[in-house]
Amino acid sequence: MPIYPVDFQAGVTAILEAMAMAKAVICSRTPGQTDVIAENQTGLYVEPGEPQALRAQIECLLQQPTLATQMGQAGRARVEAEMELSHYALQLQRTVQAALQAEPAEGELMSQFTPSTLPSYTQHGH
Repeated sequence: MPIYPVDFQAGVTAILEAMAMAKAVICSRTPGQTDVIAENQTGLYVEPGEPQALRAQIECLLQQPTLATQMGQAGRARVEAEMELSHYALQLQRTVQAALQAEPAEGELMSQFTPSTLPSYTQHGH
């Protein structure tokens, strides 16, 4: 998980793996992570670049093992309910079906393919 702010999902796989193993997660509050962890339910956040806050959250869970266990179990339940492969495949199927059913406006799809926008293979020695 990133220690400093980033604009992409970094460490999400590690977060989801920890949640799948029923472990409470402590993570920096950066884009990409905030849609994975439910604060105070499946894990805790700290602000990026604040090691003392990270230490405090670690100590909090070490001193409250029941809370850590509850968060871990909630994280496992969330992964099973929302993030397993079959759920992802179903969501992908629904998205593709919706896209296939949507009719493009007249000429919308083909208007982007004109002779001037298509590559000329003869000019490149193909």
